[in-house]
Amino acid sequence: MLGLATPPEMQSLQTVVNWCRTTVDALAERLDVSGFRTGDPGADELLWSWWKRNDMVVASDAAHTEALVQGIAFVVVGRDPDEPSVPRYTVESSEALTVEFDQFGRHLRAALRRYIEPETGELFVTLYGPNVTRSYQQRHARWHLVDEDEHRLGVVPVVPVVNRSRVTDWFGETEMKDVMTIVDAVCRTATNLSAASETLAVPSRYVIGASRDDFVDAETGEPIPVWEGYLGRLNALSNAEARVVQLDGASLENFTKTIELYGKVVSSLTGLPVHYLGISPNGNPSSADAIRSGESRHVKRAERKQSGFGSAWSQVSDIALRLVAGAQLPVSTTWSDASTPTVAAKADAVVKLVQSRILPVEGAWLELGYDADKRALYRSLMSGDPLQQVLESLVPPPREEAPRGAVE
Repeated sequence: MLGLATPPEMQSLQTVVNWCRTTVDALAERLDVSGFRTGDPGADELLWSWWKRNDMVVASDAAHTEALVQGIAFVVVGRDPDEPSVPRYTVESSEALTVEFDQFGRHLRAALRRYIEPETGELFVTLYGPNVTRSYQQRHARWHLVDEDEHRLGVVPVVPVVNRSRVTDWFGETEMKDVMTIVDAVCRTATNLSAASETLAVPSRYVIGASRDDFVDAETGEPIPVWEGYLGRLNALSNAEARVVQLDGASLENFTKTIELYGKVVSSLTGLPVHYLGISPNGNPSSADAIRSGESRHVKRAERKQSGFGSAWSQVSDIALRLVAGAQLPVSTTWSDASTPTVAAKADAVVKLVQSRILPVEGAWLELGYDADKRALYRSLMSGDPLQQVLESLVPPPREEAPRGAVE
């Protein structure tokens, strides 16, 4: 704040327009992991059960948000001491964990996590290596080994979730980088708007030609309170020379139009629809088609995030399989649809694909965004439903087209 439009005495009116949070949350809300595919249905269900046991439906959102805010987050895979058959997933911030990259293979060579016990203030560190994980505690200015896990994975059990990685910058960057300075400008304008609403937006009254004696109570001879004079006496002064003048409040449209302009700039930089920022494009509610068209760029950005973050979650699942089950399978991450189509339109398109034998029933479930639990439930219901078996037998096979030029 320069203090030109808002004096220092009114700094308490400072207003924060947190479009930075909107930029991050709007993307994070479209990133929902729905399952994993390995080609082995049993392994798929196992990976999803581990996902739920670690409450990753919530923790994955925290990882995505951390990566979008800080540029990078980390997921640590370890053994659960209480249940060795279930791996433990832990989401870590870059403020507590540091890593060393292999400059050639873009793989981690080592990772170090620092932890302070809140109650005792004791300091712990965990060193993650490609074959062993060791935990140390600091006592009397020396480090003492307290735990060791010789996993022999050949890789560091720490996976970075990177946002906006570049060829020369593997640590990513915050999603808010492009809008920070714009948000600062919006906050200044909103603060000046608050100050103007206190000083200029309210009509003002001025008294011309009156003396101090006109504001003295005739019975007691004491000066009347300011509020009483404002509410009553200014409308009926006994001094014939006095006049009361009222100045109308100033319009604040210059502030609101400036904020709308900044909102459009943020929309162009981030792909956010302007109505996400509280701005109506034409003053009227948009139609459903117009809303979907305005969200197309933002949806595409979310799908790009799914590709990058999905690679990280696939690595997490691969390390978990090798650590606990001793198996190594190619893992791909499936996501819920990042767009916002209507349920009826999506269902209609999927039904047509199933009827034409382009999609199997389970493929339709994936297209509709059903997670692994719901797919398993429907699979069990259909396997024992005699009506479903009859309906499947009545569906004619697809008609094969005759080669061009052949005579039927």
